Formats: sequence, structure tokens, C-alpha cells
Amino acid sequence: MKKLSISSCIIISLVMFFFMGGCSNSSSDSVEVNNSIDNNWFSQGYGLFQHVITFEDEDETVLNTLVDNYDIETISNQLVQVKAKWFFITFGQTRWVNWPNDHWEDYLQNENYCANRDLLFELSDELSKNDIKLGVYFALKSYDDLVNEELGWNMVTDEPTEIYKEKIVNIIKEMSETYGAKINAWWFDHAGINHGYPDPNINDEYQIAYYNAAKSGNNDVYVAFNLGGQFAYSENYIFPDFMDYLAGHGSSELSPTPETREVFGVNWHQLTFLGHNWNQRDVRFEIEDWQDYIRQITTVGAAITLDVGSGSHEVMYGETDAGQFTGSISDAQMDYLIEISSLFED
Repeated sequence: MKKLSISSCIIISLVMFFFMGGCSNSSSDSVEVNNSIDNNWFSQGYGLFQHVITFEDEDETVLNTLVDNYDIETISNQLVQVKAKWFFITFGQTRWVNWPNDHWEDYLQNENYCANRDLLFELSDELSKNDIKLGVYFALKSYDDLVNEELGWNMVTDEPTEIYKEKIVNIIKEMSETYGAKINAWWFDHAGINHGYPDPNINDEYQIAYYNAAKSGNNDVYVAFNLGGQFAYSENYIFPDFMDYLAGHGSSELSPTPETREVFGVNWHQLTFLGHNWNQRDVRFEIEDWQDYIRQITTVGAAITLDVGSGSHEVMYGETDAGQFTGSISDAQMDYLIEISSLFED
């Protein structure tokens, strides 16, 4: 499927404004694209994002200790305090994942790779008490070669296969159909040419398949694909057929900023890190710089998500014990977030 031209997207957007409220996916078995801005919760505000990671050389004891100790009530209270409208959490980035998934266990042939606690279910229920939306991070190519090999990735040519696509689709569909409206957004990582996938301008069958799988249990869910940091805001890599919002991708600078709320019918969004890197618990830049940057984004109706540290990296590097992990946001980052929250009315 070719990328829509600018003129085509404008025509489609006008038609859908009157009849459907958004651009529609053109494949015969696809679902409707849900990127209408008419009643979009994913705008004019900000949310937070956390990595909860168990490295591949750890074991199920460490995984379950982290997940069991994750304090959802504290996290929820912190999100309310800083006026975050949404919250993303990682399914996992290695063989060890943060909630049950039958297909994951079957394909990797080890039931211990999934946490025992259904963290996603509990977290969604807790956040919903304050109307905080929940998003899921999912890596479409793992950092863990064992995962890629077991799922059927071509380890010689470093590219996905039909078997790999089918297995990933089934894993995503299980989550989508199990949790339904409890998942409000997906952020798919490693989805572009930097990680072995074909250029979607030439072949977007993988992204379309994953997009439809994510929508299978909840057509109102928002979906984004990280096609590579250098493409995050390139007009040639914005695809209304399988994007409801831009994934965005943080960098060492506080940039870019949007001119409008949407681009080609896709909601403008930035994901970046509050600390000095992903999953860090410190802060970077002066608070006034953050406030100015976030103000520029949200005043045009666009969105920003800030990655905050969970403390799991400190456990993985032996700086703290797994038993001390709670997932709570650090005091330094909370101080910044409270100042950021002053930009938004109650």
C-alpha cells in the first residue's frame, strides 16, 4: 500500500469529517482509523511513560519481585497530583514481560517468562478511577535475540518473516481482545527500517497487520509506530492508514514543536525523557525550559509524553535491591512535574 499523497489525504479528511469523523484504512479487511480530533482525549495535555524492564540474563524471581512490588496506588496518586492525562507502561523489552500472555509463553516455550501478576488489569482499574488513560509499549523487534529467534525473525538477513508477523499479530490480538477498552493506546517500537522492517512507503503490510491486531479488541484505541527517530516528524513517514498519532522520539534537545494539532490527519505527539536518558530518575534542563517547550506543544492542541524513571534500571545494574523497587516517581522528577502541572487548569 503506497503512502497517501498530501492532496489525497486532504480529500479523504474532508469526506470523513462529514461522514465518519476520520480517515479510513483502505484495505478490505481493515478497521476504521480513529484519528478524528473532534473528541480526542489525546490532546492539549501531557502524560507520563515508564519502562519496567527485567534484563534477559535475570530470572523469573527478579521479574515477579519487580512486578509484585509495583505500587499502582502510589503511581496513580502521583499521576493525579501532577495532572497527567495518560500513562504508558512497557509490556517488556526482553523475554521477561510484565503481565500474562498465553501466546508469549507458548511461542517462547517457557511459562515463567510472563509475570504472575496481571499488572495491566490492575493498573487500568486503578487509573480509571481518575479517568487517566492507559497505554502499552510493545517492541516489534526485541532487544533479546532469544525472543526474535523463537518468534521466527530471520537472524541471517535480519528481517521479519511471515511466521514472525503471524506470531506478533497473535500476541497483540490476545492483549487487545483480553483487555479491550482497558488499553487506550499502543506505542509500537522498532517498527521501521532501522530494525529490519521494509520501508513502509514500499511495503506496509507489517504495520497494517499489527495495527489491525491492536484494534481487534477496541476500535477506539490509538496506535502509533516508531519508524525511527530520524523519521519521527518527516512528512514522508506519516501514514494515516496505520497511525492515529505520531510516536515522536526524544533527543538531547527540547525539539521539535508543532504548528498545528494534526499533520495529514494524524495527531501530533512527542515522547521524550525527563531525565538524562530513558528510564532515568534525575532531571535535565531548567524547569522554565520544560514549561516553555510543553506550552508551545499544548497551546496548539498537540500532546507530549514524558518518560520518568521506574527504578528498574537501578535494580538491573545492582544499585538497589529488587525488593526495594516500587516503581514510584523520584522526588526530583515529581518536583519538576508539579511545576509543569501548573500549566494546566484543574
